[in-house]
Amino acid sequence: MNVPDEFMNELKRYVRPYNADISEDEKPILSSHKLLIKLMYAQAKALGIDILVLNWEMVESRNLPCRSVKSAIEAGLLAEVKGM
Repeated sequence: MNVPDEFMNELKRYVRPYNADISEDEKPILSSHKLLIKLMYAQAKALGIDILVLNWEMVESRNLPCRSVKSAIEAGLLAEVKGM
């Protein structure tokens, strides 16, 4: 998936506060790429489609919540964290 650098930077900024806010039984997110995969799976599931069908062109053309961290949090695709 060809994702804009600006969005990947946004995901990087989310990882640190997310990991600082999780409980002991939760697993930390190790990278922005792993967060992207988690987010895309959540979006595909919410749409009821296979993850392989989802691409960035669809994300932008349909204005899907996974297009930004803020809209993904608002849609329940990502957990709300302090500082985001």
